Amino acid sequence: MGLIAEIVSHYALAYPERRFTLVGDGRTLFQTPGTSELRDALLAMYGLDVVRHLLILDAPPDPQTGVRVHGAIGGPALHRANRKYLIFFVNGRVVRSAMLTAAVEQAYQGVVPTGRHPFAVLRVDMPPDSLDVNVHPQKLEVRFARGDGVFRAVQRAVRRLLVEEAPVHRYTRPVEAVDRPLDEAGVSPSLWSVGARADGPVPPTETVSAPPHQPDHSPEADVGGTKLPPLRVLGQMMTTYIVCEGPDGLYLVDQHTAHERVLLERLRRQRARQAVPAQRLLHPLTVELTPQQLAVVDRQLDVLKRLGFEVEPFGGLTVVVRTLPDVLKHHPDPAAALAEVLDGAIHDRRGLSWEERLTVYAACRGAVKAGDPLTHEEMVELIRQLEQTDLSCTCAHGRPTVVKLSQAQLEREFGRR
Repeated sequence: MGLIAEIVSHYALAYPERRFTLVGDGRTLFQTPGTSELRDALLAMYGLDVVRHLLILDAPPDPQTGVRVHGAIGGPALHRANRKYLIFFVNGRVVRSAMLTAAVEQAYQGVVPTGRHPFAVLRVDMPPDSLDVNVHPQKLEVRFARGDGVFRAVQRAVRRLLVEEAPVHRYTRPVEAVDRPLDEAGVSPSLWSVGARADGPVPPTETVSAPPHQPDHSPEADVGGTKLPPLRVLGQMMTTYIVCEGPDGLYLVDQHTAHERVLLERLRRQRARQAVPAQRLLHPLTVELTPQQLAVVDRQLDVLKRLGFEVEPFGGLTVVVRTLPDVLKHHPDPAAALAEVLDGAIHDRRGLSWEERLTVYAACRGAVKAGDPLTHEEMVELIRQLEQTDLSCTCAHGRPTVVKLSQAQLEREFGRR
């Protein structure tokens, strides 16, 4: 029955203009309305909790390959523990394709959390003579005449939509009113505590970046594009969050994840131009690595150099470090910076290239940390850089950089509406 449900549901999504009804053991398991709207079929299949996070994709045909990509993809808040929800149709036929899966997952790099997988229902249409459908007994696999062109068309279409439309996270748990004595400045010390309780401090699970396996704490997708509106910096909270006023509410910015996203996009642009700025050390450092780290250095010397790391073997497990990328120039321990970047890249299991892994962890290690005090000028500059960054609402590991409390929510909580 499970296999039947999977097959029927896939074809109900492939042909939303037709009405599908699946009955099992005397009860209706699902029924699609046949309205021709993919969103309606998805609503019947997966419910409102999924559909409200979906972005509709309708890219024009690629002028070089004639490939057209359309369907629906999940925003940053919609992700799954496995790849079961990556569904592909090629010219109306349900297919399994490692290449199409890789194209979508590459487009989502840095958008969904590490270890999670995107949600996508995509139809790929192309000239019939550009693919071979007779490579699998059940017709579940196809061979593309120009696989690289198909890969690029899918990856670019998905990435472009994410950059244009991926929403800001919005915190939706109630903000409880508190009745506390005012401090000397006339301000309640708990005024801005989300979910504050009269009998104690905010519990650890009341954080704005709650993990995805706690649905009642998870941020909900808000409407709007991925670029932030102009924000006015109000101050720093807990030496971790930058508090900002926006045109439509209050924004809390995680200073580490925000700076990480800014540095990552900057490094990617510099890498594309083969012009990553490097800082030459006044005195070369000798660093002792683990055998695993040294193996990566030996294999990736050229990649490391392109990213601003000038490293030379020195015998045994020791290397000499002569330059570091500019993004790491403020790292408190330059000797440890290389080892930290290598460790992060080694243990990253997302299937990224070594160059991308090293880029991600260089950005992560170069970013300001939670607990670092920032001046008002530093906060303003970071927010301005974040406003100009694509996919500014998540860090390289898919964690939110920004959480929004809307004006309407604040007005409700204070009894103004």
